[in-house]
Amino acid sequence: MTPRTTTLAIPAVLAAALMLTGCGTPDAPKVKDLTGKTYEKAEKIAVTAGYETDDVNGQSANSYTAPGSKTMDGERDFDEDDPAYAAWTVCSQDPSDLSSEKDGSEWVLFLYMVEKPADCKDGEITTEARKRYTAVAKEEEAQEEEADDGSTSDTSAPTEDDYRTIDDPSFTYTGDFTADTGLPDPQEPDADGSYRYSLCEGSDYDTASNCYPAEWWTVYEEYREEYDW
Repeated sequence: MTPRTTTLAIPAVLAAALMLTGCGTPDAPKVKDLTGKTYEKAEKIAVTAGYETDDVNGQSANSYTAPGSKTMDGERDFDEDDPAYAAWTVCSQDPSDLSSEKDGSEWVLFLYMVEKPADCKDGEITTEARKRYTAVAKEEEAQEEEADDGSTSDTSAPTEDDYRTIDDPSFTYTGDFTADTGLPDPQEPDADGSYRYSLCEGSDYDTASNCYPAEWWTVYEEYREEYDW
């Protein structure tokens, strides 16, 4: 081999070695069938087999990516850190290479979980269970939306017929705004010591769920002005 050939060959060998070093494992770590295992047990087995803890991902068996799923509508949540899901068990498992080059450098093991073993058949959630999970998911979504938009009704809140203004014939001034009008004081404290209501009228927070109603505020302002309270 001439010196020139030797000079060219060495970098080629180094390049090949670097290419091998930069690649991940072409095949996913071998993990036995985890069907019927709780997430906690399945995760331990997967980590022992070679997965990182963060690369074991639990999802509901009716999630969009799960076997047999055809829609994203009504995906039920699964949270491995919530004790409420501790008894859920694996229905199927899917090792996936999430690396952009698909070179085996980012293997993730997806575990598709069911609430009870009977909800799983042949690696997929059953039709009956899918309908049930979808119903639960939609109910939870509706509750979240209701909480977010502040539409939850307060059955204890006074209606227009329940409170009195200073102009009502039955109104009597005692110096106690709540007793006199039937309305809560806008500065009424909550159980934790914070204010129960936000004074949102005319502010950027007028859509907050705990705003003191504008009509109540009008009664309050009239009361203060009339009695210098």
